[in-house]
Amino acid sequence: MAVADISQWALRASAGKQTRSGSVAVALVDSTKEVTFSEAMPSANYTVLFERGGVTATVLTVSSKTVSGFTINLSVAVNETVKWLAVED
Repeated sequence: MAVADISQWALRASAGKQTRSGSVAVALVDSTKEVTFSEAMPSANYTVLFERGGVTATVLTVSSKTVSGFTINLSVAVNETVKWLAVED
């Protein structure tokens, strides 16, 4: 799915739903990074989308979803900022 397609999906998917967004700096020593929402989500049922600007190939996955936040897992350590969007399911 192209970035423009993801953006359009996010806009449609978030209509009338709770969202949270932000960014987190990831360092070369990080294999995981904790994200904490500024305001809790209604439940732990949400989808997380990522945008990253680096050129190093790495897979980002989500674990430990709670109403307060989630954990980003990185397959390869990178030194960059990861933008994220959480959309209520």
